[in-house]
Amino acid sequence: MNPGFLYDTCTLQNFASVKRLDLLETRHGHLSPPRVTEGVLNEIARGARLGFAPSKMLWGWEWLGDPWMPDHNHQLDIQKIWRRLGGAELIPPKNGGEAESIAAAKIMGWRFVTDDQGAYNVAGTILGPSLVRDTVAILEDCCILDGLSPMDAASIANRMWNEGREFLRSRRPPFTPDVFRS
Repeated sequence: MNPGFLYDTCTLQNFASVKRLDLLETRHGHLSPPRVTEGVLNEIARGARLGFAPSKMLWGWEWLGDPWMPDHNHQLDIQKIWRRLGGAELIPPKNGGEAESIAAAKIMGWRFVTDDQGAYNVAGTILGPSLVRDTVAILEDCCILDGLSPMDAASIANRMWNEGREFLRSRRPPFTPDVFRS
């Protein structure tokens, strides 16, 4: 079976901010859920309660499925990863969804998708670089495998940036079609 993808809140919000969640469904819809962890779903719920438009769009999106739920056996691994992400005694915990997602991806042998630079770096050391993806990589995959044109991918990425969305430091606009040609 093909390993699934676990998404971080920031990447999901990137696609929601430009109303292109359909790209995630097309690209990864054939893979098994879960697609998020309990911590990420809590972050989405918190954003929706605060009226944040991308979170409101994500809240209740059935495609996400039921979240991966850590049990007490996973808590130590999650705590160690959280500390590597710079975790402190914050309520709600900063980077909690990322730590939980990286731990879950490690446990399940799945891939993790994030645009949080710190989480991307830590996940790369824990999971290996080939199991960590970001928004630009997902858009590249959509061009190669799903028929999205490089011009459309560049337009989508630039719209995300213009919406104030987060990208890895190495992925900065202006995005051109050449970025999405393999």
